[in-house]
This record gives sequence, C-alpha cells and structure tokens, in this order.
Amino acid sequence: MALQAHALYDFEANEEHGELSLNAGDTVTVHRQDIGEGWWEGEVNGRRGLFPASYVQLDGGADTPDDHFDDDDGSDWDDSGDDDWDDEPTHQGHGAGTMEMTPIGHGHEGGDHQPTYGGPASSYGRAGTLKKSVYRFSVFVKAGAEAFLIGATKDVTIDANNMLHIQQTSDGPSWIPNPAPYHEIDVLHDGSRSKYKGIKTYEAYNILNAAPGVQVERRFKHFAWLHDRLVEKYSCICVPPLPGKEYSQKFGESLVDKRQQRLKMWLNRICRHPVLSRDDLALKHFLTCPTSDKTAWKNGKRKAEKDQFVNSMFFKLISQDNEEAKPGEKDAVRSRCDVIHTLALCEMSHFHQQRRSDFRDMMKAYFAAQIEFHQKIMDQLAAAKAEFDKLDF
Repeated sequence: MALQAHALYDFEANEEHGELSLNAGDTVTVHRQDIGEGWWEGEVNGRRGLFPASYVQLDGGADTPDDHFDDDDGSDWDDSGDDDWDDEPTHQGHGAGTMEMTPIGHGHEGGDHQPTYGGPASSYGRAGTLKKSVYRFSVFVKAGAEAFLIGATKDVTIDANNMLHIQQTSDGPSWIPNPAPYHEIDVLHDGSRSKYKGIKTYEAYNILNAAPGVQVERRFKHFAWLHDRLVEKYSCICVPPLPGKEYSQKFGESLVDKRQQRLKMWLNRICRHPVLSRDDLALKHFLTCPTSDKTAWKNGKRKAEKDQFVNSMFFKLISQDNEEAKPGEKDAVRSRCDVIHTLALCEMSHFHQQRRSDFRDMMKAYFAAQIEFHQKIMDQLAAAKAEFDKLDF
C-alpha cells in the first residue's frame, strides 16, 4: 500500500540513475521502502523515481525505517527453525571432492537492509537545501560517511564507556588499544552433530579461554552471524573476511582440521583488534553465551541485531581529543600565511606585464598557424575548381 509523505529538503536528482527531484514541502507518494542503501521509490506530480529516505517524513505518524526491525525468533542451536546452509548430509564424508556451500555477501539475515534515519528537520542540525553529490553505491555512501557529514543521523545520548577514542602517535592517528584485551582464544573441533534423526549433520566447535571458566559450543553458521554483525556495524573498518567452508585438500589434509585452524586464527584476529574486540553485543555474546541457554542466545542475538549504532550512527562513537595549540604556535602559523600572501602578491605584480606579453605572443603564433593551415586548404580547393572548369560536359 502506498504511503504519503512530505519532503523536508530539496533534492537534485540524477536522471541517469533513475532518481526523483524533490522540493521542500512536496507531497510524495511512497511506493517502495525496500530499495536498500537508504533509498525509497516514490512519485511526485506523475514523476516516479528514487530519492533519499532521510529527505522525507511520512505523514500520519507512520513509522520511520528504524522501527521496521525484523523481530525474528533468533537462530537456535539445532531446531527446525534454523537455516541449514552449513549442514552436511550424513552420506557425504569429509574426503576429497566434498563440495560445501560458502556464505556470500555480508549477511544472510537482513544483510541487504541498511537502516535510514528520518525525523523532523530540527534533528539534522542544519536547514535549507542539502545535496547528495556522490554516487549512492560508492564506498563513501555505503559506509555511512555521507549521511554522518550532512547530519542525516539521529540525536541520541551516548554512554561515555562506549566511546572509541583516537590518539595521535608518531606514525599518525591510531585507535587507542583495548584496555581489557582477550587472551589467546582456542577453537577445538568437538565432533559432528546430527539433526532430523540423522538426516542432517554439522560440525561443532568448542571456544575456550574467552572468559575464565567459560566454554561454549558454536557452529560455522554462528561464526558467519558474528562476521555479518561486525561488517554491518563497523562499516568504516576492514573486518577480516571469514574463512570459507570449501577447501582444496592436499596431501591427505583433514578438511575439518583445516577449517578449525582458520576459524581460530580469524577469531583471534578479531579479538586483537583495538575496536572490534570491544564489541559488547555481538562478539561478547558469541564468546560467552552458554550453549545450553537457548533463551539467552535468542535474546542476545536479537539485541545485537537491533543495535542502533550501525553504519552512519557508528561515527558518533568516534572521539578524538583535540590538543590545545602551544603558546606562540598560532602566531607562527599566521606569520607563515602572511609571508605566503606577500610573496604571491609580489609575483603577480612583478610578472604581470611579462605574463601578458607571453600570452599575446602565444596567441599570435596560434592564429598564424591557423591561417597557414586554412590557406593550404583554400589553395587545394582553388586547384580543384580549376581542374573542374577544364572539364567539358
């Protein structure tokens, strides 16, 4: 069903990309809200196209895109509600030639959904005409940097403990290390598990040393879920890619053992990262949630998937301490700027006449070359006319 909305800002469309121009105050008929990347499809005065969702506000108190979270029942350990893309039929072994599917993309649960942030005009921190001048599928836009810079994010209260600080070092800016880093985490293969009375099987892995006295069991799909959550939230950070399930065996290597080693290296790399290791929702839940407590797993999974600090909102968590300028530093910079200004004026004044003379000589040479070129053409045309006149028809 189409929804009615009104435009908050002007938007200049790029017709080559099927976009729709908006003027502040226009009544917009919204046809689709599932385009993704923060874009909707709608119609204004008979013209239909795409426009940024954050530039309009739905009429009648309708929900904004943030409120449409999929409240699924979570991914259980081995119930029938699980997706089975990492299960293995019992008749397949682990020898050479075994083909297994590898997850593709950034997520299998709402991976194409990118929250957008609508709201009243006052929440954007600026008024007037806002323009999106970059291609909407660029990394700059997908990471949420553009939405953050133009103010298309919510005003929310942020706990100081959740802030991520940047420090200045001799090598440039860097993240402040995690004050409570994880120790070396061990991932051990714990055999195969079956479901549906043996029709489906999957490999189980025990995760140890994440916390004192805590040992949890995870499947490959849970590693994939963790990877998807990290990619969605930390859009401006290069999250290490998850090792694939498919592996070309050589010299009698065990497929399961090789996968276990790669998962261990991947998980420890995540836990050593100064930012990713601080994730208190997805990562901490993955490492510490008891295997037998299915309710706790579902609740933690749902909480992680509803994290509001994803994409452009993540930039609100970044903080950099601005150091005060040293005494006399401002005056020194101002003095250097004055010197550059004076030199530029002197150069313009001293070489003004010479520049004009050089430009005049250059234009004379250019026009002389043009005259010579066209004169040759005229001579050839005159010769052709003379030959034509000699013809007797």
